[in-house]
Amino acid sequence: MTNWIKTTQRKGAPRGNNARWHGTLNGISAEYVYEVPRSGGVHWDITFI
Repeated sequence: MTNWIKTTQRKGAPRGNNARWHGTLNGISAEYVYEVPRSGGVHWDITFI
């Protein structure tokens, strides 16, 4: 997932301290945020717009 997002989507301004990308998935606009919580549990937050 990380490789696909970083190579096919365009990087945007960060959301807080977390890196953000924008693009589309099957024609639907999406925002991808690589969240690094202080408590651990690094994950992607994907929002379809």
